[in-house]
Amino acid sequence: MAGDFLIMIDALGKMKYYLIEDNATICEHKSQNPIVKVFPNFSGTKCICMDNTGNGYLFNPIDDTMLFVPNFSPNTNNVLWDIDDPELFVTVDNEKMQTYLYVHVSLEGSQIIHLPEYLKLDDVEKTKAGTVTFVDRDLKPLILKGGFVYSHARSDGIRGQYLQTHSYLNSWRGPSDSDEGHLRYFLQNLALQKYSNCVEVSKVSLKHSLAFFECLGKQCLKFIDLHYAETAFQMCKAVGMVYSIQSIKHETEKYVLMGHISSILFKHDLAQECFMKSSKPELALEMRMDLQDWF
Repeated sequence: MAGDFLIMIDALGKMKYYLIEDNATICEHKSQNPIVKVFPNFSGTKCICMDNTGNGYLFNPIDDTMLFVPNFSPNTNNVLWDIDDPELFVTVDNEKMQTYLYVHVSLEGSQIIHLPEYLKLDDVEKTKAGTVTFVDRDLKPLILKGGFVYSHARSDGIRGQYLQTHSYLNSWRGPSDSDEGHLRYFLQNLALQKYSNCVEVSKVSLKHSLAFFECLGKQCLKFIDLHYAETAFQMCKAVGMVYSIQSIKHETEKYVLMGHISSILFKHDLAQECFMKSSKPELALEMRMDLQDWF
């Protein structure tokens, strides 16, 4: 049961959405391999499916799209959706939890990110492995709220722990925290795309302020959040970047906007690809001319 839906798997591994109020099946989904387990969110608008090969993917019944979940454990026995963050979920097996963030829009399209733990600012530009939160065998995770997992323990009832990806969020002491504390708080919020928190810590960090804002601005551009990108570059006085963002922030065509952002980030091949998919492919030619890439 999820919201108004009863979600079923038939004997052939096909998933069906049954709308209880109308007494009717409104959606059917069949993957290449039979589905063996489903883990919907609270409303049924997103559903993690596991097939008989042990692979997992997110199915969106609204537009019938599928996104594979990276590093999905074939031993997964549960998926917890965060009550406070509808795009965050964790997969649970017998010994660990893995944290994922569903991203609707980015320069790389919709994606599911296996959240890493950044330890320094340079890590943000690198490809890092996802973080694992280990679970005692005595515990059965039940509820996820704000990155805090409530688990049932056979010995003493309910216990709780923060996910590794959220481990410092509740420990930050504001302006009085240490430089290392500011860095940890900033990096965890950046990975979780909690950009308002990133702005807050960047303002009070004496050592890292400019570096934080520059890093935040680039990350916001990557995930097409122009409001916080503009704010971040204003705070670190990157005038050229601010003017560039202001010149494109009212663009309404998706691929034109993505092309301009890719160009700002010096991803010129990606920018060309986006422009060529848009209604204004001549922008790709103009970009190459600006770069004096005559060939």
